[in-house]
Amino acid sequence: MLERVRVNLLGLPLNLEVYAGVLGVLGVGGYRDESLGLAGAVDYGPGHYTCYQFPYDWRRDIAESAASLQAFLEEKALVVESAYAAQGIELSRPLKFDVVTHSMGGLVARNFLMYGSQPLPEDGSLPELTWDGAEWVERLILVGTPNGGSALAVRNLLDGFSLGPLQIQYPPALLGTYPSAYQLLPRNHHGAARWADSNEPVDNLFDPQLWADQGWGLMAESQDRYLADYWSDLGDRDARRARAGRLQARLLRRAEQFHRAMDRPAPTPHGLEIFAVIGDKILTPSAFSIDRETGRVRVSDAEFGDGTVLRSSVLNDQRTDQGWTPHLQSPIEFAGVLFLPESHGGLTRSAIFSDNLLYWLLEDPRHGLRARP
Repeated sequence: MLERVRVNLLGLPLNLEVYAGVLGVLGVGGYRDESLGLAGAVDYGPGHYTCYQFPYDWRRDIAESAASLQAFLEEKALVVESAYAAQGIELSRPLKFDVVTHSMGGLVARNFLMYGSQPLPEDGSLPELTWDGAEWVERLILVGTPNGGSALAVRNLLDGFSLGPLQIQYPPALLGTYPSAYQLLPRNHHGAARWADSNEPVDNLFDPQLWADQGWGLMAESQDRYLADYWSDLGDRDARRARAGRLQARLLRRAEQFHRAMDRPAPTPHGLEIFAVIGDKILTPSAFSIDRETGRVRVSDAEFGDGTVLRSSVLNDQRTDQGWTPHLQSPIEFAGVLFLPESHGGLTRSAIFSDNLLYWLLEDPRHGLRARP
């Protein structure tokens, strides 16, 4: 996990706090971060077993990362149980974890809760909704998680991404090979993608033919030089573009399948509680228009969020302008929600977040432990 980012801008060193604040808050609450202890940054003494960072490759398929989370929790559960046994403590109930996530990490955790280690079926169908992961988790805290996708994912896939003018550039052809990049796209039913000449919504943002016709992502002619690097075994440009088209089509179909799996309405099983921390102050891109002739995309509308993820996306609000109701319609059952006037990265650095995080973890009554009525 990125605790800090140190960069040199025009000769001036910059030290940007990323997740160091979260680790510090957890430390105040008595959660001793494993990596800091192992690195020798903090001497926690012997017997650390209270806090673990889950490393996953954010470029990969989110369902694949979720399967890795199960193996990780199984491994750490043995460590915790051994630590208790060494102290002569007998567990009165099955061991469970509290999981704190930010951004995409929340999607990894939710997929794990709903489907355990199941992969997305290759035939395009949905995995069986088992809630296997709920056997391992008591509380899940989602911070700025794009449960309904993000319009900025479209811009990144079409235009590329960079942290700054002097930082590493991620061209569309590189991001276009990441399965997770497509899984962050907004849902079709919200009409985020619209034609510029008519303002009519695009029928299906996940249609591979649309991306090929508009010359988007891997199919943009400007990306041919990168394809030549990626697939140097193919000496023919047309052969490289054909391979890129097949890859992009597969990842688009898989992303749409992932969305269907995540948007299934299903009651949260007894013993599991889900909380959310949401930015609700910054105007955030919510829709974009497409020029039919050039394929160019521009942001055409904005709503409140954290600058990256909309308020409605974290809530996975299923309401539309045509079917709006006064009450939230979401496939996710939230036990609690906290709204903050912060940016996507600033959510975890807020003192209000710190107070509420420790309350949810250490003081808030565990309703899941109460006897079922």
